[in-house]
Amino acid sequence: MIEPGESVEGATQERFPSAGVDQRSHWDAGGIRADDIEPYVTLQYIARMLKLLAVLVVVGIVVEAAVGLSTEGMSALISVIAQGVWSLMIAGGLWGTADLTSLAIDVGHDIRADRILLG
Repeated sequence: MIEPGESVEGATQERFPSAGVDQRSHWDAGGIRADDIEPYVTLQYIARMLKLLAVLVVVGIVVEAAVGLSTEGMSALISVIAQGVWSLMIAGGLWGTADLTSLAIDVGHDIRADRILLG
């Protein structure tokens, strides 16, 4: 309880000695520990999985082209090219999504570091 004639700031300072002190002035702004930036393990695995799927799609394109051209000959060329273009677009989309996932991880680390540094 505040005594008559006592200021609110004085009573607050008496009960909570660190209430009026800016804690950020005593804090080392240059130190971000490795524990402060937690890895996004699940997102890292998803990015790796997407890149692996993109590689498997490209391998599938090569195998499909080899099998198609060896069994049907040049008559299957248009079909193989069309399927190859479609599969390359899928592989590119998977690879791009994996890169965006990695970028999201980096953005998350940057945001967390900014919050720590700005206090």
